[in-house]
Amino acid sequence: MIELACQTDFASKSIKVKELAYSIFNTLHGQENLAQGSFDDLKNMNLEEKTYLHINRKIQEVISITKENITVKVINIIRSKIVGSYIHHNKLMTSAIAINSNHSLMNAKLQSCVNGIAMHIIAMSPKFISIRNIDEKVKLEYLNIIKKQKFEMIKNKKPDIAEKIINGSLNKTLLELSLLDQKYIKNNAKLVKENILQYERSLQLTINIDVFFTIKK
Repeated sequence: MIELACQTDFASKSIKVKELAYSIFNTLHGQENLAQGSFDDLKNMNLEEKTYLHINRKIQEVISITKENITVKVINIIRSKIVGSYIHHNKLMTSAIAINSNHSLMNAKLQSCVNGIAMHIIAMSPKFISIRNIDEKVKLEYLNIIKKQKFEMIKNKKPDIAEKIINGSLNKTLLELSLLDQKYIKNNAKLVKENILQYERSLQLTINIDVFFTIKK
């Protein structure tokens, strides 16, 4: 996924800018040494010099035509044979998700499942795949935030009661931010992980989420 930043919506919708995005994508696609990060990071990666200069020349060329500054803000790398995506109808938000499975070929039902999750990601803005794989440092950051938020509520409580309140709020917050533990946008009676399990049973395969990305203007 590539995010191009333009100064106005008019420029972002122009054919030249769209062609630039495709040009950058096609240039970077298949490069084995690419990693997540900003476009500036490419300067230190093992790309051919001509390839890198080609990208810069294309950017400067489009800038000279549109008379607006254009920058590449984010490059998200997805390496997977099974990928889902969703573009919101306002064209201002998009998401992509990569999964691994014991079945390497995409079919219509599996694509529907993955694309549905990509749409869910735009609607519900999860930050983590699952509560089980949230880094302890991140948990500590949320814990400190909740302690500040709940200070007035717990300041006169017994320590054990205060701890239960804090831990309960922390768990609730992390579950709400974890993709697999959210209520599925297409069926609120099920969690995302329950929806995935239904597809696994129906298709007789495994579905594991590797990574997901969103771009929101």
